[in-house]
Amino acid sequence: MRTFQWILLFLLSGMVWPLSAQITGRVVDTQNQPLEFANIALYALPDTTLITGTITDREGKFVLSSAHSGQSFLRISMLGYETKEIDPSRGEKGTIVLNAITQQLEDVVVTVRRIKRSPGGYAVNLQGEQTAQGKQANELLPFLPGITTENGLLKVLGQNIGVIYLDGIRIKDQKELAAIPAEQIQTVQVDYLAGSEELASIKGAVIRVQLKKQPQGGYYGRLSAGVTFMSKYGFTGDHLTSTYSYRYKKLSLYNSLYYNDSKAIGDIENQTLFRQSGTKINTVEQYRSWGRYIHDRLSLTYDLTENQTLGASFFLSTHHAKPTNDIRSEKITTEGKTLSRSTIETPYDYLQYQATARYNYVTDENGSELAVVADYLQNNEKDRMKTRLFGQEYAAGVTESRSRQITRMMETQISYDKLFTSGNALSTGVSYRLIRTDYDLRDFRNITEKPEARGQMPAIFSEFKGQINNFQYGIGLRVQQNRIEYHPSDRTASSKHSDWDLYPSADLLYMINPDQGHLFMLSYKRSVDEIPYSAISPYRKYESEHSYIRGNPELIAPKQSIVMAGLELFDKVSVSGIYMYGRNPIYHSTRVDPENPLLTYIMPKNGHHETLLGINLETRLQPTSWWQLKASAMYSLYGSETEDFKVSNQSKYYFSMNNNFTFSKNTGATLEGYYEPTYMFTNERYRTVYEMSGSVYKKFFNDKLECRLKCKLFRKGRIIETDTPKLWKSYANQTNEQYLQISVSYSFRGGKKVSVKQTESLQEYNKIESSKR
Repeated sequence: MRTFQWILLFLLSGMVWPLSAQITGRVVDTQNQPLEFANIALYALPDTTLITGTITDREGKFVLSSAHSGQSFLRISMLGYETKEIDPSRGEKGTIVLNAITQQLEDVVVTVRRIKRSPGGYAVNLQGEQTAQGKQANELLPFLPGITTENGLLKVLGQNIGVIYLDGIRIKDQKELAAIPAEQIQTVQVDYLAGSEELASIKGAVIRVQLKKQPQGGYYGRLSAGVTFMSKYGFTGDHLTSTYSYRYKKLSLYNSLYYNDSKAIGDIENQTLFRQSGTKINTVEQYRSWGRYIHDRLSLTYDLTENQTLGASFFLSTHHAKPTNDIRSEKITTEGKTLSRSTIETPYDYLQYQATARYNYVTDENGSELAVVADYLQNNEKDRMKTRLFGQEYAAGVTESRSRQITRMMETQISYDKLFTSGNALSTGVSYRLIRTDYDLRDFRNITEKPEARGQMPAIFSEFKGQINNFQYGIGLRVQQNRIEYHPSDRTASSKHSDWDLYPSADLLYMINPDQGHLFMLSYKRSVDEIPYSAISPYRKYESEHSYIRGNPELIAPKQSIVMAGLELFDKVSVSGIYMYGRNPIYHSTRVDPENPLLTYIMPKNGHHETLLGINLETRLQPTSWWQLKASAMYSLYGSETEDFKVSNQSKYYFSMNNNFTFSKNTGATLEGYYEPTYMFTNERYRTVYEMSGSVYKKFFNDKLECRLKCKLFRKGRIIETDTPKLWKSYANQTNEQYLQISVSYSFRGGKKVSVKQTESLQEYNKIESSKR
């Protein structure tokens, strides 16, 4: 308890730190709309030496701290607006109005002033950015600092993203970004490590995407449709997307609809050698699945008063598919060779819906805010598996199994962000999360189980942010309980885990030379992993007649300490490093079934510890006026100790490149690629993979109509080799993934200029699955 008191005292100590003189103000346009990301710079006279600088926030407000006692002047500038210089004369500057420039250059590129650095991350203003043209939101993000795409998933500094917000809404799947046109993005904020306001299990980056406030009127819409063809497999899918935003008086509406009908394809070759018996099994799999995915998100916001807002958000998604896996097997023993064949049908239906309500109250002129959020999420999942066996060893037969599960989550959070005139900020809050999953399982032996799993996460959190000259800092603390229970049908082997713990975080940013774009940052965070309920269930899920997956009720939640440091030079070159040390890491152990020596299974287990050291080098260049280039290289060292293996200094390299070409105001192209050499991870060897893809777009009729071609030029699939004392196993993805996608989009807008707010969602649901690429 004494430790907690000292931490809390240190957390609040920034409120009484001695401060330099403050210069504050607010920047707006001629329509009295706040201008975010306006550049505020304080210069000394008479030599015009830069003293300090900052950028305005979403409300157009700024705060400068300076100990300079001589004469000076304040320069306010923003892309697309006339620059203004004023006499600071200590104190409140009131409202500063910038006039728009009527004519702009056609080619607008990202400048250093678009990026606003903060402790632990950055924010970038994409207003007028040509790179956003001809892309969806998920395709634009990899062009931003630190963000890459690996196997179709966005990552930050090589690590998985913890959570993504779209206009304050926590999205469930990165697929939601595919429905958002990138040119409608106003700002993107990236926090390299999640803060104390997020769940302790969110240890990756947090990305916040803010859409534009429509400048030409009260509504904006975009319709898009496309088809996909694969060079080897023919027609493989079509998609439709629709986005619409509208405001009537005090009511704001935002809707995003996505429809996709696609064919999933996989050609897989497996080899398994059982060392004790010498038996070898070779399989060739053809996976085919037509599936339909639909999601729709509706947000409504009503301004009760000038300072109070009431909002609601609704989300609905459905995913239906009928996968079929045709497996041909060859078993080689000392007695000869036998052939067999099986077909596995695994149809599934997933339904997810969510409702969120939020109340916001701005309590003072500094922008301090009280927020109350209530959230409900439900997932309904139905899976079936029908296996048909044909072979020389046994008569043809059919086995069936099924699973149904309903997951319900309720969460509420109350938080208060206190903003001081000094520029410091204190955030405090409490949250509570309750989750329950009910199962109805029947295996191929016609044995039925109806287990249930429950969990709860009460928490309190606080975070303080401040600035001392060129130093910006933040320190936070989260106190959270992680409680999980699993009860089988007969209640004889129930398992319970409960843990209260402290999860501190800290960020530091030092602006070495703000004018040149040199800075240093340092971050720390302690986190815990959530244990998915599927990982503790002993239920067997068969992948084929030769293998299955099962859970482990004895799992312990892993915990990690993460330290990250970064150096930025000239706002063009970034060098960052991350170190992670974790206790009780979960790994997946491949073993031989004790009752059947020719059957393998995968089960999650806790290891002793693991370490990760990662280094990332990135450069952002513009070789010509029409060519923008981002190149990055990552290197990591991994070590782990478990009862199955002990490894250290396992190295991995990853290289990526993103090119954007702007041939004219309405014509452009992209070219992206990555290369990942062979590396070892635990007791598995991952063979070299590489990929190259690109796109071309052209706009017509005053940019209302857009035609686009997107393609994957080539990709080498993944090969994974597992080596244990009892078996050697190889997985090879032989799918020919080259494709061509043709799409057409139409956009429209009109009405009056408005400011559309959105409702934040707290809930997050992760379906944990074992996937190989």
